[in-house]
Amino acid sequence: MIDMTPETAKKLAIELSGYGHNIPKPVSQEWLTKAYLNGMIPKTELVDGASYIGCCRNAYIAQWHADKEEFWHLRRKFDRIYAEAILHPEDDNGFDLFVPMLRIL
Repeated sequence: MIDMTPETAKKLAIELSGYGHNIPKPVSQEWLTKAYLNGMIPKTELVDGASYIGCCRNAYIAQWHADKEEFWHLRRKFDRIYAEAILHPEDDNGFDLFVPMLRIL
């Protein structure tokens, strides 16, 4: 794992994902390899209930839920705040993905 600060983790996640808009669809093995080399945390290393700094279109912090194999983050849309599920890039489903870079809790 790359030694990084929260600021570096956020910056790297944004570079890798382009705010969630530049992840290839479908996610390629080449992109995953590049992401791992740049510090993305593999799904097998995620800790249930832990929060991570990373990036998707709508969040920089998300919590991993191992039983559902998905992240949850709070999203604000039209003055409402609600929890939204999002997958790890290893589980590409054609929608937005969360790129986890640093465990914070």
